[in-house]
Amino acid sequence: MKDVNIVVLSGRVASDVSLNTLPSGSKVADFRLAVNDQFKDKEGKPSERTAFVTIEAWGRQAETCEKYLKKGRSVLIEGHLKMNEWETEQGEKRSRLLITAEQVRFLDQPTQQEVK
Repeated sequence: MKDVNIVVLSGRVASDVSLNTLPSGSKVADFRLAVNDQFKDKEGKPSERTAFVTIEAWGRQAETCEKYLKKGRSVLIEGHLKMNEWETEQGEKRSRLLITAEQVRFLDQPTQQEVK
């Protein structure tokens, strides 16, 4: 069976978008998404936990995210998992799992202040 790498998340933007231009000229935006998970605890009481996920978007979509996404906005992300690995100046290996957005859907309307 072929592997499948598809992620669909709905949540609220937990940080303002950071837009960067790479030396190649490519644009990349990243932000954190808060995704709530509802469950019942040991006593059967409804409970909730929040996962914070790093999202990256590229190109024109990155510019759109930077322009319109602000902390608290509700979005739906369709994309795939990506593992970034690097080594620090001290030689320590680091890694970070994130979501590369293929599609970002805005689920609410921006406020008047956000449009300006």
